[in-house]
Amino acid sequence: IYIGRLTPIKGPELFCRALSEMHLKGVVLGDGYLFDELKNKYPDITFVGWKSGKEKEQFIRGSKALIFPSVGYETFGLAVAEAKTYGIPCIVPKQSAANEQIQEGMSGYTFDTGSLRSLKDAIKKYEEADILKMQKYIIDHFDLDSYTIESHVQSLKILYNNILDKLN
Repeated sequence: IYIGRLTPIKGPELFCRALSEMHLKGVVLGDGYLFDELKNKYPDITFVGWKSGKEKEQFIRGSKALIFPSVGYETFGLAVAEAKTYGIPCIVPKQSAANEQIQEGMSGYTFDTGSLRSLKDAIKKYEEADILKMQKYIIDHFDLDSYTIESHVQSLKILYNNILDKLN
């Protein structure tokens, strides 16, 4: 599954091309000015438009993996955290903060940003992995509480106090 805006910086064509060349099924959740172009160019990929709430949750829960192919540097990758809340492994670019959410081979795989070959290699590794073991790892280790505003504020306080301590 791909979730996001259909613009070049988010890498939806990389997703479509990799899956098409590997003869794998894919679903695109999202909208943007590339929607019609990609839908016409990749007829074996399912384009469902933007979904939210329970509909979005059903697509995520029914997916095998989230591929997050952004070619721009992402500061977090909300779709990655969202997929992990349902135990869904993710494949993300190395040159992205989203890779900080991935334990290689345990909760997903990383690939070289923008590289079709590297993405296909990561997908191949994933296809050969014990997916149920990966899903169990995510469910056992994903801490939703670490993504709350309270947790974020607490982390900022610790960071700022450490900086202030070094200045004194």
